[in-house]
Amino acid sequence: MILERRIKKRDLNKLDILIKDTSNEFLQAFDVPDSLPQGRSSFTINGSEFLKENTEVLVEILDNNNNPIFVNPIYDPEYVTMQGTSRSISVEVYPNTPGGVVG
Repeated sequence: MILERRIKKRDLNKLDILIKDTSNEFLQAFDVPDSLPQGRSSFTINGSEFLKENTEVLVEILDNNNNPIFVNPIYDPEYVTMQGTSRSISVEVYPNTPGGVVG
């Protein structure tokens, strides 16, 4: 039996935003898989010099039924880039998670 970790849906896709960063000027994502496999995977986000210091960055991934997929920022003091701004995000997809992602 797999103990599924859950996260509360925050509807981040419904928030009003000041700047829509479609050119990755403020945040860059690296090592993002084309599709999320069942089990654990991760990707990395990096803030640029344009991102205000101490800005809270929120991540929400929704499955095809609009339910949240468990994500968790990983703090690893051994993993520091030259800028010191990267953070890995862990993603957990369980056997009962429907295929497809909406956002």
